Amino acid sequence: MLISQFSRFGQVASFDPATGTPTGSRPASPGEHTAGTYDVLSDTLVVLFREGDALLVRVGDRLLPLDGTEIRHGSDGTSCALAIGELTLRYPIPPEWAGLGSDLTPFVELEDFDFGLFVANVANDRARAERLYR
Repeated sequence: MLISQFSRFGQVASFDPATGTPTGSRPASPGEHTAGTYDVLSDTLVVLFREGDALLVRVGDRLLPLDGTEIRHGSDGTSCALAIGELTLRYPIPPEWAGLGSDLTPFVELEDFDFGLFVANVANDRARAERLYR
């Protein structure tokens, strides 16, 4: 399956859920369909992807269904925390957050710069999760 890299717009990689490793990063071709998105948070690879009807999240070597897994995101002003079940990943606040108030880009949101927040928002919006990567 093909997944997109969150922090590098327009980059895709092949992904085998069994190995859990994206390989062969390259520029996306126009119209290419992706089945997921990945990034590294707190030195841990996180992949959100669809396999059949299930939306799954892979955190390091752990594979969890999005449905039924408690996922939360928080920030204390200097760092962010993504809690997936019993695992918590802490990472610096994205630098783009600082200038977001003066960003003139239409519809820009914090989750556009924070993969952890994106994962948590999808996990906590059933309708959005149902539509994603279809």
